[in-house]
Amino acid sequence: MKFEKFNIPEWSDIERYFKDPELLTAEILFVALTLCNVFVMYRLFLDVIPYPIFVTWWQLAQGLLVAYVCGELGREFPKFAYFPKVEINENMLKVLFVPSIFYCLMLVLSNYLLYKTPCIASYPVLVSFTVVFHHLTRFIGCGEEYMPLRWKSIVFLLAAFIIGCFDSKTTGKGVIVWALLYALFSAIFRAGFMQKIMHLVDGKGNTLHNNQHLLGVLILPVLILLSGELSVFVHMPYDITSLHTWQMWGCLITVGTLPFIKNVISNRLVRRTGQGPWRFLEIISIILVFFIGMTYNAPSFKGYLAILCVIIGRSLGAFDVLLNASDYMHAEDEEKKNPRASYAKVDREPQPQNHSVIS
Repeated sequence: MKFEKFNIPEWSDIERYFKDPELLTAEILFVALTLCNVFVMYRLFLDVIPYPIFVTWWQLAQGLLVAYVCGELGREFPKFAYFPKVEINENMLKVLFVPSIFYCLMLVLSNYLLYKTPCIASYPVLVSFTVVFHHLTRFIGCGEEYMPLRWKSIVFLLAAFIIGCFDSKTTGKGVIVWALLYALFSAIFRAGFMQKIMHLVDGKGNTLHNNQHLLGVLILPVLILLSGELSVFVHMPYDITSLHTWQMWGCLITVGTLPFIKNVISNRLVRRTGQGPWRFLEIISIILVFFIGMTYNAPSFKGYLAILCVIIGRSLGAFDVLLNASDYMHAEDEEKKNPRASYAKVDREPQPQNHSVIS
């Protein structure tokens, strides 16, 4: 595809993204919740609860609980029926069992990667290989065809990761192993299982969300036991008269609620605008993570160079989406047909529920 074929959108085409109150609110919330997800989780692991597997289990359990409460609220009070009732299907649990194992491992590795990151400002560099490996898996294993602009995006993201590999501030303390494992299991789930299981649930994200989370709640205790993280129950305080107890459990409840709220906002946004604007919000989030992260740990020169490659790669990927899309028009049609947004994830690029857009 030649560059001259790209038409810069006119103001009238994008005006609504800056003036529509609902879209503006969703856009601001999306970026704010993304930053909260990353930094709240990061400080939780460093200062409060250094148990990534247990935290992952808690997030899945609380996500399912919140979905259940919202569903029951909508059933009792129809005016608040924004979420469908939680329904668990035994046959669906059997079908989703194997994909859910990889889904859980992907989330656990995502949390481990954040926990082990030596420089939070360079976190987007570490997860850049996740996107690269996802696309390579789709291309080699699934026969996915990509336009030249997408390949340029992949090259820049790969360059960012390679530069990061030679920067001790980015990939020190053995974190590169976690980055590679996360990329592997993310690709297996996103590229290998995602489309198939979305067909199995007839595109009903809430069905996938509920059944998959229930399986995760049942599967992860085995991993918690094997990893020795059962000591978390000794680590946590239980004296309800102590402020420290309320602070600790409050932190845990917060990180359990954030992914659910963020999925509600992000899915609403994608349904209204398509993936193009959503991806540019990803880039804004990455830039903000870098600059806010600098207040924790200053990156090296290689870190600056790597994050620049990430931003260029992400921007090229976003432009590729716009070039190939009547995407936002489909989103508008879907919105007219079904105004109530599903709270579960839609089929997008690798994006764990925990830290979302950065990966």
